[in-house]
Amino acid sequence: NITLCRELTHIIFRAGLYLPGTCLKASSNRTKEISMLQATNAAPIDRWLKDPQEDRQMSDDHLILWDRMIDLMREGDLSEATVLDYGCNTGGLLARLLERRPFARGKGVDIAAQAVADAAQKYGHLPLSFSTIDANESESHLYDVAISHEVIYLLPDIEAHARDMAKWLKPGGRYYAATGCHTANPRWPEWRTYIAETAKIAPQDYSPEDYVRAFEAAGFTAAVQAFKLDNFTPWTATDPLFTQVMDALDFYQNHKLLFRFTAPVAVEVAK
Repeated sequence: NITLCRELTHIIFRAGLYLPGTCLKASSNRTKEISMLQATNAAPIDRWLKDPQEDRQMSDDHLILWDRMIDLMREGDLSEATVLDYGCNTGGLLARLLERRPFARGKGVDIAAQAVADAAQKYGHLPLSFSTIDANESESHLYDVAISHEVIYLLPDIEAHARDMAKWLKPGGRYYAATGCHTANPRWPEWRTYIAETAKIAPQDYSPEDYVRAFEAAGFTAAVQAFKLDNFTPWTATDPLFTQVMDALDFYQNHKLLFRFTAPVAVEVAK
């Protein structure tokens, strides 16, 4: 059901989730679980959506969420900053950040090779580059700011992800990670069941505290706030995730979270 797929992807598509059937394109020998960090046990992904029009629609649906995330980022002048978008898909969030908060250079990484190629083609005229995630693993302390939107709940090893971010960010750099997919969300058991039954990638049962502990273990200082969408909240009578208007309002006000993880500042050892 295309309508159902579009509604579902409004919440989870940016996380790198793909569904079988008419909704999304998947390889036949895809493993049930795949790490956003390592795709070595699965066939390469071409793109997340078969229909380019649906892909464009996804970006349109997420625009108000991206804008809210950008509004909540407390950095002032980013004109000399380098930015990493983890799980960039076709580059919409990174390009939106550049438009609203100009920065010196940005990079988006994703496991979908064709999505990365599409992003490079679409935004090649901007100071942005795109690559698959495995090509980013050798980088070290290059970024002032990192961002992700609905990505971290799918990572089988959140501790490894935190260590990678500690390696990629400059000392004192910040990682903003938005997600409403966690065990403190009262709708999560239903959502998780639906995702697990219809997807070929398994969501993880992380609590908000699990995210914080993982990044603290990697040396980060953690802070979090409710997303509190300050715009009209999208809802339709056929919405499979929010059966009532108040469900959607409650989720975006109280359960979708924005984490801010600040990398440790290097301490110079006295000689």
